[in-house]
Parts: sequence; C-alpha cells; structure tokens
Amino acid sequence: MPKKKGLKSKLNLSQSEKNFRQLSIMECFNKKCKSKQAFKFKSPTLVSNVSYEINTETEESLNDLDNTISYDCNLSNYESKIKIISVLKINNNDSRYDKTVEECTIQTSKELQSSISDIEQIKNNCNNTQNKMQGNPLKVLPKCQDNKRQYQKENVTLSPKKLKAVPKGNATLGDDISYANSLKPKEHQDVQQLKVVCKTNASPVSSRDIKTRSESNIKPFKAKEGKQLQDKQLKTFVELINSIYKSVDLRNLLSIDECKVLRIFLRLDEKCQYSILKLYTWKKKWYNIFTFCKKANIEIEDDKDVTDIFQSLACDGFVDTDYYTNYYNIPSLLETLNKNDIEDIMTNLKIKRCKSKNENIDKLIARMETQQTLYGTFKEVVMSEIKKHIGFSFKLSNEKITAFNNIYTLATFTNPVFRNIQDYFNHVIYKGMVYPYTSIENVQIFSRRAQFENYAEALRIYNRLDEIKSVRGDKIEIWDIGRNIYDKLKNLEREEPEKTTPHLYKYRAEYVYVKILTECSESIFTKTNGFPEYVATWLDFLIKTFPNYKIVGKWYSRLIWLYMSHLEPIDYEKASQLMIEALTKCKDDEISLHDLANLAKKMKDSKKYKIKQIYHDQVAFMMPRLIKESDIPTEHINALTLPNINKAKRKMFVVKDLSNDDITIKNVEDVALSYYEQNGYQGFHCEKSLIHALFMLFFWDIIYSPPRNIPAIFVSSIQTGPLDIFTEYFYDNRKRSFEERLLQIESKWTLKETVEFARNNYQEHSHEWSVFGPVINIVPEKKIVDDVVTVIGQTLLSKILERLVKNLKQFRSGMPDLFLYNVEEQKCKFVEVKSSTDRLATNQLLWLKYLQSNGADVAVCWVNNSNKAKKPQENPAKD
Repeated sequence: MPKKKGLKSKLNLSQSEKNFRQLSIMECFNKKCKSKQAFKFKSPTLVSNVSYEINTETEESLNDLDNTISYDCNLSNYESKIKIISVLKINNNDSRYDKTVEECTIQTSKELQSSISDIEQIKNNCNNTQNKMQGNPLKVLPKCQDNKRQYQKENVTLSPKKLKAVPKGNATLGDDISYANSLKPKEHQDVQQLKVVCKTNASPVSSRDIKTRSESNIKPFKAKEGKQLQDKQLKTFVELINSIYKSVDLRNLLSIDECKVLRIFLRLDEKCQYSILKLYTWKKKWYNIFTFCKKANIEIEDDKDVTDIFQSLACDGFVDTDYYTNYYNIPSLLETLNKNDIEDIMTNLKIKRCKSKNENIDKLIARMETQQTLYGTFKEVVMSEIKKHIGFSFKLSNEKITAFNNIYTLATFTNPVFRNIQDYFNHVIYKGMVYPYTSIENVQIFSRRAQFENYAEALRIYNRLDEIKSVRGDKIEIWDIGRNIYDKLKNLEREEPEKTTPHLYKYRAEYVYVKILTECSESIFTKTNGFPEYVATWLDFLIKTFPNYKIVGKWYSRLIWLYMSHLEPIDYEKASQLMIEALTKCKDDEISLHDLANLAKKMKDSKKYKIKQIYHDQVAFMMPRLIKESDIPTEHINALTLPNINKAKRKMFVVKDLSNDDITIKNVEDVALSYYEQNGYQGFHCEKSLIHALFMLFFWDIIYSPPRNIPAIFVSSIQTGPLDIFTEYFYDNRKRSFEERLLQIESKWTLKETVEFARNNYQEHSHEWSVFGPVINIVPEKKIVDDVVTVIGQTLLSKILERLVKNLKQFRSGMPDLFLYNVEEQKCKFVEVKSSTDRLATNQLLWLKYLQSNGADVAVCWVNNSNKAKKPQENPAKD
C-alpha cells in the first residue's frame, strides 16, 4: 500500500463547505486514501480513493483518525472522534446483495459512524466541490477473507493550529444506535444533514445508523404464526448485548476480537442474529443448515434464504463450516446423526450392525484406529459417508462462544440469578421480572481487562461444578476441578479488598476460586468414595492462606472430622490441636462455634481414641454450652409410610381424612400441617420465605434507597439487590437506619402503624423482584400480611428481623418449616418438622432456641412410621 499523505487543512472550499465551516465552528480537513482496492475496516468502515472531510475534537485524536482510515488501529483503546460530512458516490456489485440502495444518509459523531463495507467497485477522481466520486471500477475481490488487509504503520502530520475542540459529553462510542434519518448533530443543531448518494447494498455488518436490513436479500426476520416468543428472545438478547455496547467502561474490558463480535452482531440481519442466538443457547454441535432453520422455526420462502444465512454467518466468521477437514470431529458428527443414518453408514461400509446407536458409533470409532482401505484411511472413508448424510452444516465457532460468554458475563454479573442465558430468558421473558427502582452509580467494578477475564473464567468453572453436582455428582470430575483450582490459587497473586468498597471483593477470581475449592472439599471428603487426602491438603491451605475468611470455621470443622474419621491413620491428637486453634479463631461465628462444640464433645467422649488431658481440659474450657434437642418442645405424629422405592426421593406418608375417608399421599411437612389445622391453626409450609418477605417489606426503603451514600452498591439496572447484600458489610453500611427501624417496629409505632407500613410497601413493591424474589409470590394477599404481623407481635417481630439483618448471609436459612397462627386467639407457632430418620441441623437448632428465648411458641414435630413409632435419638455429630 503506498504511503498516504498527511492530514492537512483544506484551502479551496466550496461555498457550501464554507457555510458548513461557519456553522460547525470547526476546521475541515481532507484525508485521501490512495490504495487501489476497497478494503473493510472494523468500525467505522471506510473505503479507498474517497475524500472524507473530517472534524477532529482534539489534537490527540489525530492518531485515532489516521488509524480509522488506515486500519492500523489499536482497538483496545479505540474510540472514534471523527465526523464524516462528505458526499460520495460508489457502486457495489457484491453478489450477495442484488437490491440497490439509491440513497441513504450518513451522519456520524463519535458513535454515530458510517459504515460502507464490502465494496468491490469504486470510482476515482474524487471531486470534493460537488461531493461526488467518479472513476473506473476495480476488480471484484473473490472472497470475503481476501478483503482483510495487513496492518501497516503510517504516519500522519497536521498542524495543530487548524484544529478547534468540540464540546465533549454529548455522544460516546457506546451511545445507542438509531437510524440516520432521525439524527441531528448534538453540538450544532442547525447543521444541515448531508446525504450519500450510492448505488450499493448495505453490508450485513454495516452501521445500524443506516437503514440496511431490508436491503439484504436475507429477508427480514419474521416469526411464524404462534412463534412470537422468537421475537421476544431476540429482542431481549439484542438489548442485553447493546447494553455493553453503550457502556464505554464495560466495553473496554473486552478484547479486540470480542469488541469486533459485539459490533458485527448488532449490525447483522435479524435472521442471522436469531440463528446465532439459537446456536449459542442450544447444544454446541454441528447442525445441517436446512434442518437447523426448520428446528429454529425461522420463516423462509425458499432454500436460497437458508444458504444466504449460511454464507453470511460463515463470511463474518461466526460459524465453522469445514467439519470434514478435521477427523477429530468424527465422534461428535456421528452423535448428530440419527440411528438410521448410522446404520446406513454401517451397511455401506459392510460392517455388521449392533442394536443401539451408541454401540454402532463405538464400533466405527474402534475400526478407524486400525483399519486401512484401498482408497485411503478408514477415517477418510467414514468422513466421506458422514458428509453424505450431514450435508452443509455449521456450528458456532469456539472463539465466538468464548466471546459471547464474556459479553454475557459482563452484562449480567451483578445479578446472581442469571447463571446462564436460559436463566435470563426464564426470568425476563417467562416470569416477567420487574427490577426494583434504584439510583444507578457509574462505578468500574473491574479496573482492568485481566481482572475481569480471570473472574469470568472462575465463574465459568464454578457454574461447571454446579452443573456436575446437580446432574450426576461425578467424584472424579469434582476432584479434577478441585485439583486445578488448588494449583491456580497457589500461583494466583493475592488481592486484598479495597478499603472504600470491600464488598466488591466477591467479584475477584480469588474469591470465586476459594468458593469452588470449598465446595469441592465438601463433595469428596469421605474415604469410601472420595479423596480425603487431597481434601485435607486443600483445607489446610485455605486455613493458612485465608485466615480471615468468614467460613474459616467451616474449614476447621471439616478438617478436624477428616482426622477423626476419614484419614489413615486416625489422629485424634492432631484433631484436638486443630480444635483448640479453631475455637480460638471462631468466637464470633455462632454456627461454626456450635458445630465445633459438637465435634469436641465427640472427641472428648471417645472410648477408642483418647486425647491428652491438657487438650481435653483446654477444649472443655473453650467450647460453648451445647444446645440439646431436648431443650425444644416436641410433638409426635404417627403416619403410615409408603415404601421408598426410589431412595433419592423424600419419604411420603399415607393420610386418611376421617370426615370422608379420602386417602391422600403427603410429604412430612404437609402431614404435620394437616395435623395442626385439625387443632385450630391455619398456616403455611414456608420455611424461610415468610420471614424473608417480612424482611423486605420493613426494610425496602433502607435497602433500595439508602439514606446515606454507600459507594458501589447499585451499578446496573438489572440488579435485584445491592452488591453488599450478603456480605458482612451490609449491616454496618446501614447500621443507624436499621437500628432506627427496629426501634420503630418494637415500640415507637403502634401495631396499627406497623401493619399499615407493611401494607403500603406490599402495595407498592410486592411485584418487584427482590433478592428473595417477588414478595407477592410468597404472600399472595395483603390480608395475610395484616394477620401475620398482628399475631407475631411487634416485640417478637423486631427480634426476628434484628437477627436476620445483622447476619443475613448466615441466618437467612434454618428457620422453622411451618408458620401456624390463629387470628381470633392472637397466637402463632413456629414448628420444625422432621421424620424419624432426620436430624436437626445446627442453624435450625439455633433459630428454634433464639425464637424460644424471645417468647415465641416453638416445637419440633416428629412424624413417625405408625408401625415403628418411637422417639428419635439425640442429634449426633453429622458426618
């Protein structure tokens, strides 16, 4: 490419140009590109041999200006500062577009950029006075990839005297994209809009500032009748992607290639966008292009529409199409074929068929490793057969999957409900999620690209672990994840929480890795089917490396139990030393302290393994007084138990209605609820949800409109709660407001005022999605709010909310299963329900004791098999 001339002031201006110059109060400059072929850039896209009149904001923007036109830009720091004001006339004979755009408007300022791409023919001898371009057409480039040009550094010179600054703050690279015919320059509203007269089709990756979609021969997206959900999904997904495009801070956290994916996707035809969405959300495999369009319910008029989508996505690099070039694809390709296709391949290759598809696939793969043919390797023959059955196929490229994963994470990381795109659709489209109204603060959660990249990787590993645990709980896979995370943590540079925003530490890779390693340890610690030696090493590392973590007590409890039960040889002396260390460090962690106390009792009482007297005495002196189950009132119900055919399912009971002899099958909580209803109570099997609803109704304003400025708690419009909600900083950040509200509930308000306050918040916010979901999903009627607040009473209610708000993360679980009440008698009851084989967890026991100590009527209801009714034993230490 010849060296380009430097950018310089244009001296011979036409009258119209002089007028524009006066209106815009900016100097106009001319940039000429001398290359002999058209070439395509990222954004904006400009063409060669075209004169562009460009307004620059600052002298520092000259490099950006030159890079934009020469395609020699560093896109990681790229932000356009140009305004194209020239009128040009060009032709495009791209075979993909057979319709002609006669006229379109280009108006660009920073984000509002022109994009004229895929130009195969242009004309020379640009005449700037008339703003037209004439010349001989160039040779058509044969392939899309040939349009790519090598980066070449070229210098641009310009006298800074000719530049005048443009006021900032009106438009940014992330501003929303809109059509050009509705655009006017924000700096100078009286500047006349100029037009580009062209005989060309707009590229599928051209700017959405120009109306281009209807000009492509890929017809506009139109969902089939009854498939309006497609439109909603696509619109929702595009809005999500566009939210990143509009934010300069977030977009700067993406790589160059990810930014390119972002821009090109937003400019694609809707059918192409929807195809990408389906390829991203569906199983990642090869799809025949015609089968795919049919399965995706994309409305097409003829097969040419399908091939247009296929060619467009392939040209823009979103999909892989050359499955036949890599023999490693054979197993996955065989999986995509149906049983009949596999059997047909077996018959053609004269291989004896097996009964199942998987057996046939295994047989083919085994043959590929050894058998040779006269026409090449057996792999080539199998691939040839696959190609006959699979035809033209594509799948989303791995690079694009990674890019969309990072973009999605960046758009949704502030809302933990949105673990993946299916969760996002489920809540936003199907459940109609309504976000609470809050004031959004512009805060950068991640200070650099590497910080976000590490967090995104950690989050994907955590989601993978969660998937393994929920589906099959493969111990080997969990061990492999834990081993890799342990290595990462050992080599990871430590990050300390920031002083002003310590709650943002949970968005660091280190925090997520610690969480992953903890969950891996909990899943595979037993000696029967786990890896206790590895878990002991991991826990010891966590305790020593992160001694100030709030879950350090949990690590100690598990490590002590390993030495007492699962490691060989059993070492009670080591366990007792760890116990003394743990009791010293965990004084402020109530749940961990009582878990340790249960282990300490088992350690001291062991007859087989004796610990030294000094350890015994130190442990006895330091451990808290145990809470016994016998301290909580108990009630017993006998019911006939159904045979537990599937051991994974909960125990079910047969209940007979004495009034009409109807027989029903109920779980243990419903059996207890029926029993109490017969004894004058009404109530709910609500566990923690009812208290959560009351928590939101009484603290809504403090949580979503805090009276003082708390930095970096609401940074995104899709949040359902502040970013510090389940951290130890949540209460401290609002301590004065919470204390005042608890005092109001307890004594300053009358009962009528307390009920009215809850009713008003229910009326205004019950449909909004809080951190515990919509209140209306928990409490469907306002009358229930009135009744519940009335029967609990102000004093007890304030104590319950106080315990919850001071340590929301720890005590949001463990509340009793049933809430029972009688409005006429003004009484209520909290009941934990257990079958004869169940045991009370530590947090459940602590909640019952706390409620009892504050005057609540509590009970543990044991539902026993009527044939084997007996009182359960004391709660032993849990394994």
